[in-house]
Amino acid sequence: MKKIVFIVLIALLAFALCACNAEQPDATPPGSPPPVAGNEPGLGSETEPESDYDLADDVVVVPAAPDEEEPVALERGEDGILIGSVVFREPVMLVGAFRDGETEENVINVRAEPTTAAQISGQINYRKVVEATEVVDGWYRVTVLDNSQSDMLTGFIRSDLLMDYAEESAHNRQQIGSQVFDEPVLLVGALSSVNVRSGPGVDFPLVTTIGFGQVAQATEVIDGWYHVTVFPGMFTGYTDSELLVGHIETRQFFANAREDSVEVTRSGRKIIMESKLVDVRAALPDIEYHIIFATPGNFTGRTLYSRDVCLLQSGTVEKLAKAQGLFAQDGYRIKIYDAYRPMSVSAILFDIIQDSKYIAPPGSSSHNRAAAVDITLVDSDGNELEMPSPMHTFDSTSHRDSSAMSAEARANMDYMTSVMRQSGFRTVSSEWWHFSDTDSASSPPLDILFNEFSFHSVDSA
Repeated sequence: MKKIVFIVLIALLAFALCACNAEQPDATPPGSPPPVAGNEPGLGSETEPESDYDLADDVVVVPAAPDEEEPVALERGEDGILIGSVVFREPVMLVGAFRDGETEENVINVRAEPTTAAQISGQINYRKVVEATEVVDGWYRVTVLDNSQSDMLTGFIRSDLLMDYAEESAHNRQQIGSQVFDEPVLLVGALSSVNVRSGPGVDFPLVTTIGFGQVAQATEVIDGWYHVTVFPGMFTGYTDSELLVGHIETRQFFANAREDSVEVTRSGRKIIMESKLVDVRAALPDIEYHIIFATPGNFTGRTLYSRDVCLLQSGTVEKLAKAQGLFAQDGYRIKIYDAYRPMSVSAILFDIIQDSKYIAPPGSSSHNRAAAVDITLVDSDGNELEMPSPMHTFDSTSHRDSSAMSAEARANMDYMTSVMRQSGFRTVSSEWWHFSDTDSASSPPLDILFNEFSFHSVDSA
């Protein structure tokens, strides 16, 4: 009997000890990365890190996708006009509602305000494609195209005069037959996203998209579909001729500045980091740009950026402007091969190279923070200066201490490095072309794709 009591007491004691231990919190919360010592270069330092890392322990907390709400289904009144107002999550393509017996006089007014009393800004016909961003008291706020000027027109159209683009597929294209052009024709995207398909029709698979202002070259038109090559990615396919307009040499398209607040976990602590991306091409037009991952002519052989846009943090642009000013005094200009690089693209590159001396894992690169550039220098005639190796040569010849480089290449590299460091950038030992903003640690890693930016046009003449 005493043995049984003793065994029971032992069991109860063991249970109590287990319960106490279960109530003790873990020293490290689940999912928190261990702190990494010595991986944050001092701000303003010219010390070369071992790789492209800035803060290897930064973990971006990707916000959960918002619950997909059911689209707001506005009712139409007896007159066919939508009742109420709603802002669309994404632009909606619509077309002037086709009417039997259509003539050239059948036009739709585009007004400056959502009322028939407002000034008429322009007119479209009943086949015209428009892009709507919202409904305001039964009027669509739209962007349309003035074909005579190749200009964009914005305003309001009464909702009963437009219908869904897909529903009116038989009438939503310019019916201009088929023709092979004597010379290729340069065109640009007229809407925020224009589908390019493998054949001349909506039933063919999607190849890529053309963004607002993005350039394409057409060689022929087949039953209202242009046969195009999209630049600079060199994708080929067919697109609805109504959705492209003539290219104007004096017109440029720039990405609108974009501000984001990003939640990042740093050494186990969640913080909010701010980002303000700007289009460097608009801020520094004297710099030469060859965004290499927007073309297939990079070391992967693939086009990885949907547009040839050069984006950086606004503070990094200010430092780059200082460097360009110093180079200009000596008759040189910066040539940028890469700037902001989305984390998803870094993942592709790292999977190919698998060597952090050259390509940092996604989230660890200052390129992901839009706070680094891959550059060289060009002279007044646009010729690149001799450097230790071709751009993105991932072997020892690209190292700053390579013994294989010529005396001229070393002098050019040292000159470029001196000016960039003086302007607020630091280097890495394995890549002569790479310069990171010394303040890059203050910007978050990002994975915003280039087709997620909005664009505007600027006329230089």
